[in-house]
Amino acid sequence: MKAKAETATSASRIVQLSEAVAARIAAGEVIERPASIVKELVENAIDAAATRIEITVGGGGLDLIRVSDDGEGIDPEQIELAFSRHATSKLGPAADVMAIGSLGFRGEALPSIAAVADVELVSRQRREQGGAAITYRYGQLARRGARASPPGTTVTVRWLFAHQPARLKFLRSRAAEYQQIAAVVEHYAIARPAIAFGLVIDGRSALSTSGNGDERQVLAAVYGADVARQLMPVTPHEDRAIAVRGWIAPPHLSRSNRQALSLFINGRWVQNRRLLFALGDAFQGLLPRGRHPIAVVIVQIPLEEVDVNVHPTKAEVRLRDEGRVFGALQRALRATLTEHSPAVVFEAGPGTAPPVVAGGALWAPPARLIGGSPASTLSAQVEDTAIEATTPATESAPRPARERLPLLRVLGQMGNTYLVCEGPDGMYLLDQHTAHERVIFDRLLARGEASPDVQALLVPVTVELSAPRRAALDDIAAELAVTGWQIDQLDAGALLVRALPAGLVGTDPAQTLEDFLDALVNETTMLSERRAKSLATIACHSAVRSGQTMGLDEMRALVEQLEASTEPMACPHGRPTIVHLPVELLDRQFGRSWR
Repeated sequence: MKAKAETATSASRIVQLSEAVAARIAAGEVIERPASIVKELVENAIDAAATRIEITVGGGGLDLIRVSDDGEGIDPEQIELAFSRHATSKLGPAADVMAIGSLGFRGEALPSIAAVADVELVSRQRREQGGAAITYRYGQLARRGARASPPGTTVTVRWLFAHQPARLKFLRSRAAEYQQIAAVVEHYAIARPAIAFGLVIDGRSALSTSGNGDERQVLAAVYGADVARQLMPVTPHEDRAIAVRGWIAPPHLSRSNRQALSLFINGRWVQNRRLLFALGDAFQGLLPRGRHPIAVVIVQIPLEEVDVNVHPTKAEVRLRDEGRVFGALQRALRATLTEHSPAVVFEAGPGTAPPVVAGGALWAPPARLIGGSPASTLSAQVEDTAIEATTPATESAPRPARERLPLLRVLGQMGNTYLVCEGPDGMYLLDQHTAHERVIFDRLLARGEASPDVQALLVPVTVELSAPRRAALDDIAAELAVTGWQIDQLDAGALLVRALPAGLVGTDPAQTLEDFLDALVNETTMLSERRAKSLATIACHSAVRSGQTMGLDEMRALVEQLEASTEPMACPHGRPTIVHLPVELLDRQFGRSWR
C-alpha cells in the first residue's frame, strides 16, 4: 500500500517537460502536414527579402522538401540560435505584437520542423566569403560546420514524421498532399508577384513565375492562360484606410469547391470565415447551386487593426472592425460585377465559333445555358435511364426501397425544380436533380467493371490546368480512364481531351475535367472509394438540372426509378432527394383537429 501511495504521489507532481518533449508537442500545432513546412519556409524566405524562391518536393513531401532563396541569409554565429524556440530576427525586445508587418514572428518554425524530421540548413550572408551549415535529426543537433554556398538560405527536410506513425496515418494520398503544397506556393506567388517562384514536384516543374511584378502573368501560371485572360480587375475601393483590390472571374468560370477563393490581408494569405463568405455572397444569384467563384482579393488595412497572433500557423487573423472590412470587400466586388455585367450569356458548346462579348464587357459565355441542357434533351435523358432500370437483371434484384419510399402518385412540378407527389400518408416533394443523380449513380455502379459508355469528340479539346491539377493527374489517370475519359498530355502541361463519359455530352470538357480532379485528388487511396466519387461526379453532371421543365411521363418515370433505388433518400453526395410533409402536419397548419 505504501509503494502504491508513493507512486501516486510521484505521478501527481508537477515537473518541467524536457526540451525534446516540449518541442514535439509544439510541433504538433505548427507542423500538421508537408504543406505546413513549405508555408513556414516560404514565409521565412519572403521575410528575408528574397527575390527568388525555389521549392522542390518528393514522395508526397514526406521524403523531401527543399526550399532555397537568395535572401539575406543568417549570421554564421547565430545559425544554431535559429533553431531555439522563440528566437527570431523579426521582432525587437520592445516590439508591438499588435502591429506586426512580417509574415513570421513567433520563432517556432525551425525548431518545430527539426523536432519531427531530419533538417539541414545552409546559409550565407552576402558579406561573408563562405556559408555555414547545421543538421538536426528529430530534435538533436547532428553536426555543424562551414559550407560553400551561394548567398541566401537553403533548408532541406527529409523523412518527415518517420518517428510519428500516427501522424502519417492521417495524411492523404500523395496527390492530395501535393495539391496542398502547390496551393501554398501559388498563393504566395500571387501575393508577391515581384518574387520569382519555382515549384518542382517529383522532378517535374509544377509552377514557375518570372518575378517581374505582373500579377496577370502570375495568375496565368496558376489558373491557366485562358482563365487569366478573362479575370476582371476588382474596382479599387478605399474606405477609411481600408483598400480593396484584386481579380475576380466572371460567373461562368466557377469551381465545385471554395479552393479558388483567395483572401490576402496585408500580404498574408489568411482564412477568415466571414470575409470568405462575403466573397461568395457577392456572387449571389449569379452562380448555380454548388458552384463557387474564382476570386483573388487583396486587402490593405493598418497593421494595428489586425491581430495575427491567434494561432501558431498564423493562418487565422482577427480584425478590430470586421464589419467595416466585410462591407468594403462586398462593395468592391459588387461594383466590379455591375461594371462588367453582360447583355447575353449563351454558348452552344465546344467546337462552336468564338464567343461574342457584348458591350465591351469581359464576360465569356458559359458552356451551356445556366440551369441545364436544352429541354429537348431532357426526355431522352430520363428515357435512357428508364431503359437501364427495367432490364431483367434489375427486375430480379431485391427492392428494399419499398420499406423506405412508398408508392407515389405524381401531381405536378413546382418551380421547374421539385416534383409534387401524393403518398399514402401525406405529400412528398422530390428534388428532380438529386433524385435523378441518385438513379444515374445506381445505374453506373451496377455496371461494375464493364466498359464505360464513351463519347468521342469530333474535335478534340485542348485544356489547360492549374499547377496542382497537372501534378495530380498522373496519380488518378487510371480512375479517369475507367470512367471513360481519353486524355493525351501535350507539351507545357496542356492536355488534349479526345473522349469523355457519354453522360457528360454537352458539358464543357475543361470545366468538367477540373471538377473530376477536385473530386478525386482529396480522396483516400482506396480505389473503390475513388471510383465511387468519379461515378458520383458523372451522375451529377448528367442529371436533370434545376429549372428544367419536365413532362408528366418524365416525372412518373423518374419517380418509378427512384422507388427502385436501394438508397432513395439522398444523392451520392449526401444531399436529400425527398421531403415528406405528413397529413398530420398539414392538418395542424390548417387548424384542422378532425378528419
